[in-house]
Amino acid sequence: MHSNNVNNFFKDYGLSIVTYRNLNKAVGWNRFMKRTFDLFFCMLALPFAIIVIIAFSLLIRLDSKGPVFYTQIRVGLDGRYFRVCKLRSMYIDAEKDGEKFAVKNDPRVTRIGRIMRKARIYHKSYTNPSDNLLERFIAFFDTFSKNKKIPKANMGRLKELRAQGAILLSFVEDEQEQILCSHVHVVNGRCCSLLHSASARFDNRDIRNVIGRANRYLHWMDICEAKSMGVDWYDFGGLFVDSKSAEEEHINRFKKEFGGQEVDVDKRIYPNSIIGKMVVFLFWVKMRKRPEFLRGKAKWQQRYSISDT
Repeated sequence: MHSNNVNNFFKDYGLSIVTYRNLNKAVGWNRFMKRTFDLFFCMLALPFAIIVIIAFSLLIRLDSKGPVFYTQIRVGLDGRYFRVCKLRSMYIDAEKDGEKFAVKNDPRVTRIGRIMRKARIYHKSYTNPSDNLLERFIAFFDTFSKNKKIPKANMGRLKELRAQGAILLSFVEDEQEQILCSHVHVVNGRCCSLLHSASARFDNRDIRNVIGRANRYLHWMDICEAKSMGVDWYDFGGLFVDSKSAEEEHINRFKKEFGGQEVDVDKRIYPNSIIGKMVVFLFWVKMRKRPEFLRGKAKWQQRYSISDT
């Protein structure tokens, strides 16, 4: 989706997304090369795809009544609407009571549809997660944090957020209920901010594309969940101000694709004890040279016209 159309969509939808406004657009030579690449490999794959489509068309026809194909409207580049044609995997009256998200063991899915949906993923979210769910997230996040070399999640903090009614825990799982990715958000009044994000990409390198799709789906469902909770702002948890690696660039690009606008959020830590002051001081020593810290300091000084001396 084009950034302006994404922004207009969420303006109509009633939810703002915190990230950068301007996106890198595929224009000129890059756009031509991408289109050429798409058409070339589509032509190569078409003979094999036709065989698969014909085979499943016959099976669908024998399995249940109704048309083999069905169409839906989608939104593409620059906000343009287009019609996509799919092989039918549900019974013809599946949406007689209105559109609904698919769930695990969905009774609306046909027998052939279950075969076609083997790679389907499922979203689950909790605003009052049990201890077992928190422990499941901790175990999943600890494996991820070990590979990423980042601090582990704190169970005490998650329980405190739950006690305050300020947590949103979400998962995306596959058919075998294996967690593909998971998020923890802090919900504070009008704002929903990403606190922890983890995926199974280090342990499942052969399905990294599926996990990437799951992570994008999880963000989208989290945005919808935040909206249903009456939240006005969805915060991706910030961007790398001065990205220095391909991974950081990829994370920034991923967040930018959702559109939104760039804002500076003033977040501070106030210690309540001597130990707390020591922790804050150590945190300051660690962060004082980081680009985001220096950016925040410059913004604060600019706002209050305070010199560095």
